[in-house]
Amino acid sequence: MNLKKHLYTLACTVVAAGAAGTAQAGDTTQANWFKVLDWDADGSVSLVELQAARNTRFFNLDGNKDYRLSRQETSRNADWKSRFDRLDANEDGHISLAEFETKGRTRFQAIDENRDGQITPHEALAFQRKVRRHWEQNLKARKSS
Repeated sequence: MNLKKHLYTLACTVVAAGAAGTAQAGDTTQANWFKVLDWDADGSVSLVELQAARNTRFFNLDGNKDYRLSRQETSRNADWKSRFDRLDANEDGHISLAEFETKGRTRFQAIDENRDGQITPHEALAFQRKVRRHWEQNLKARKSS
């Protein structure tokens, strides 16, 4: 990994670590979740803010610090286990930091309805409702078949 990317990753991790500490202090509502991601408190979440929080989660699981997550490293977390295959885009048995960041950018773009590079609470809630409807429809379809 080149020095520039390493420094960027380190900076994102430091920023998000502060936010993650705030979240662990008891923030449980959606509004507080959004505030934790919005570390500059401007009322919206940028891609950098989202990636910083995501990278913190990634590095907390990356036990051997090789910038890749193995099935073993994610095995104790049900959420990660259930998404492993979807995140392992090249199907090599590892989730690389690049694969994880690509999925984060894709998710960010899906949430950012007006394409202004910022996610507002309204956009986040609308996306959450859309995802919930999708899962409910899939569940109904599975039950009826």
